[in-house]
Formats: sequence, C-alpha cells, structure tokens
Amino acid sequence: MISEEETESDGYLADSHMYGDYQYQIEENGEATITKYYGTDEKVVVPDTIDGHVVTSLAERAFEYNSCIEKVILPDKIVKIKGYIFCNCTSLKEIVIPKSVTEIGESAFSGCTALTKVTFEEQSTIKEISRMTFNGCIALEKIINLPTGITKIDYCAFAECKSLKNIEFPESLQYIGRQAFKKSGLKLECLDIPKNVYAIGSEAFSEIYVKKIFLESGEELQIGSGAFENCNELEQIDMNNRSVGLAEEAFAGCSSLTEIDLSSVTKIGACAFKGTQIKSLTISVKTVLEGQFAYGATYYGPFTGCGTLKTVILEDGRGWITNYAFSSCESIESIIIPASVNTFGTYAFWE
Repeated sequence: MISEEETESDGYLADSHMYGDYQYQIEENGEATITKYYGTDEKVVVPDTIDGHVVTSLAERAFEYNSCIEKVILPDKIVKIKGYIFCNCTSLKEIVIPKSVTEIGESAFSGCTALTKVTFEEQSTIKEISRMTFNGCIALEKIINLPTGITKIDYCAFAECKSLKNIEFPESLQYIGRQAFKKSGLKLECLDIPKNVYAIGSEAFSEIYVKKIFLESGEELQIGSGAFENCNELEQIDMNNRSVGLAEEAFAGCSSLTEIDLSSVTKIGACAFKGTQIKSLTISVKTVLEGQFAYGATYYGPFTGCGTLKTVILEDGRGWITNYAFSSCESIESIIIPASVNTFGTYAFWE
C-alpha cells in the first residue's frame, strides 16, 4: 500500500490521494476519478465510493500493463471508462460493463490477449465502440448484449480478434470504421448490414470468413477501399436494390465470387472485383465507372484484373467508357456496346 504522503514526492499527481491500492482525485463536482491502480490482486473489485466520494470515472491508463488482474468488477455508478484503461492487461479474462457507462475510450482493452468474454449490461446507453477498443484481443469469443443503441464501430475496434466467430449488429448502427474487423475470426454464413449503415470503411471486413452479404433496404451505402478484400469464401452479395458505391478493390481477391447484380450500384472504383471468378456483367447506365488510378507506373480501371470475365453488357445511354475500364480482362469473349457510346478511354480494353 502507498501512503498519501508519498504521492507528490514519488512523482504521482500532486492533487491526487491514495486509498489502499488506488490513486484517485476529486473532481469539481465532488465525484472521484480513479487515476491509477497499484495492486497485484487477481480479482479486483473497484470501490463504488472512496472517502465518501462516488466513483464515476476511470482515468486513462489506470490499469494499463497490469499482468496480475484476471477479473474486474466495476461499480454501478461508473460513467466513463477512459482510453487505454486496461490496455495490455494480459491476464484479464472477463469484464462486465455496467449499464451506467456511457463512454469507453480508445484502446480500452487493446492487447488483452486472455480476454474471452465481454458483457454489456442490458439497457446500456453506449453509442460508440471507439478506436481499437478490443484490437488484438485474440482470445475474445463472446460479445454479450452489444448495446442496441450503438451507432458507430470505429477504426480497428475488433481487428485481429481471432476467436470472435459471430456478431449481430443492432438496427441503430450507422458507421463501420476502417479495419474494424480486419483479420478477425468472424465465421459467418450471412453478414447482414443494417439499413441505417451509410459507410463501411476501408478493409473493414478484410480477410474474414463470410459466405453471403445481405444489405437491408435503406440508406445509400458507401463501401470503402478493400472493405471485403480477400474474403475467399464469399459466394453471394445481395444488394437488395439498395444504392451502393464501391471504392477501389472493394471485393478484390474474393475468389469464390462468381456473379453479382450491379443494377443498384452507383459507382465502381478501380479493381473493385480483381481476382474474383465473375464471368458476366450487366452494367447499368446509372453506374459511374471511376477513372483510372495508378500504383507506380501501372494503371488500373474499374474491372482491371477480372481474369474470368467473358461477357459484358453495357446498357444503352452510356456516353463513354473510362480509361483502363476492362484492362487485363484476358478472357472476354463478348461485349455489347450500345450506340450511345461515343468515347473510349485510353487502354479501355488493353490486354
């Protein structure tokens, strides 16, 4: 135990106090924030009051790098769990998030390699899973009661959670961030994207196991670059007539994908289907074929690298075909070009 007299001379916060193994400070409203835990217990019960002050917040990094803790019980008045709080607590196995908590900071549980279960109490009002909250929690198997009001799952929130096999998104969800589930263990027969999701960030679901993607009818959806890249088991995408924009390499490397309906797709970025097994395409006049972009000295168009593509039908009304549109589509046997096309971009059918 560290005495209160030691705190300032030993480099602790000058306005902090000690209570057992806890360092804390009093906020202007009289509530207590725990700023550091110095104990070595395997089971930690965080006090709900300290010296008569209600504990409502855990400061950034308060338990960071503590390799002794296996289980934590949080008080039911806690409101804020700040960033990095349990980061790299490599023995922590489970945690229950009280319904009083409204905010969890970034990387709060990042690197908790023994964490197997996270339970949100029912009626939780949390709106966001912050950046890297569970990043690298390789043993995490269960997320119980993901709050029904969640609107955002941010960057790398569940990236490399290799034991996480399933997750169900609430209807409230609006945004799935970059690399949110990249290289996670998700094993899904069908991934349902709720109607209110307007954006899926780049590489959000890259390299996961999923056989079908179903888009609920709703908001126009922008699918970011490489969002489903190298999802090798993906066989079917049901757009459900939802307006969708595809960034570059959105489904690149999805080697089991043999067909897709593009009738509701508003734009297609370069290499969106590179490395798939799609054999025929009908492209709506409403679909914007994005111009080429370059990696070094090599240029790419929207269907570059669709090596198995044999038949293409362009709907009447399209005025031009973009640069490199079908470059490196060496298997094309038939393409129907309407009379409305009056301009062919550079290398539109190169190789």
